[in-house]
Amino acid sequence: MYSTGNGAQVEAYNSIFWNNQAASGTGNEFGNSGSLAITLSHCIYRSGSSDIIGALSMLTGNQQQAPDFIDPEAGNYQLSAGSPAINAGSNEFVPQPLTMDLAGGNRIESGVIDMGAYEYQASTLPVDILGFKGSISNQTATIRWQSGVENNLSRYELQQSENGVDFNKVASMATKGSGSHYVYMAPQYAKKAYYRLKLVDLDGSFKNSQVIRVVNNNFTDNLEDTKAVKLLLYPNPTNVYIQLQANQPGKIQIFNLHGLEVFSQQLPAGWNQINVSRLSSGLYFVKINGQKGQFVKQ
Repeated sequence: MYSTGNGAQVEAYNSIFWNNQAASGTGNEFGNSGSLAITLSHCIYRSGSSDIIGALSMLTGNQQQAPDFIDPEAGNYQLSAGSPAINAGSNEFVPQPLTMDLAGGNRIESGVIDMGAYEYQASTLPVDILGFKGSISNQTATIRWQSGVENNLSRYELQQSENGVDFNKVASMATKGSGSHYVYMAPQYAKKAYYRLKLVDLDGSFKNSQVIRVVNNNFTDNLEDTKAVKLLLYPNPTNVYIQLQANQPGKIQIFNLHGLEVFSQQLPAGWNQINVSRLSSGLYFVKINGQKGQFVKQ
């Protein structure tokens, strides 16, 4: 966005301008070369950087500090729990009838709007979760946590996500009593994955825990590194068959979200048709162990 001062007036409210660049890849995302000032109110910004430059007309509630996104490198611009943008906006500038944020959550969660496109979705958990953390070795993530008092809690559901926004259930675990330790080992075939707990009460109501990130620093994508194996899946999604093309003989293995092998078969090089109609609906991982390496295509 750029103003040359030819009668244009630029105003921004409840917004975040941080570590961005113009869509063209060069220049400022938000700038002004004319005599008119850019008006900001209840915004987080960096002045004189690639984010915003030019004369500023500062109203109230502005900040110059990092907004603390969950994972901006992965495109996740939701706010972390300690973000200074939380409850720092102004309800006066909320357009009507706006009721949802960019992720579909409440636009105003705790009485005051947050800065930015996402509202921090705070929740009161039905049980205290202590030491929720994860580690990874050999494409297997180990997720651990300890419970506080488990009053009326039915079960835990461990969920996994590639982007920190869209989660799939990995496992369901019954409660073991207050103060119990829980461990679950989940397959992780990507360099980075996010995990959270869905805490389900006896009456069916639930809350989600905080999100943790597990990074495999030893991850290598053999498909990109070696170009030795070529795998094409079609159609995707499917409900009867998948057509598979491999440029070398090998063994195909299909795993469910729990890491259990549900299908395996030796395949020749070329096109192959695999019947998957007996598998339940859900997400599966396809893996081929060939002479020149292996990779997983989700």
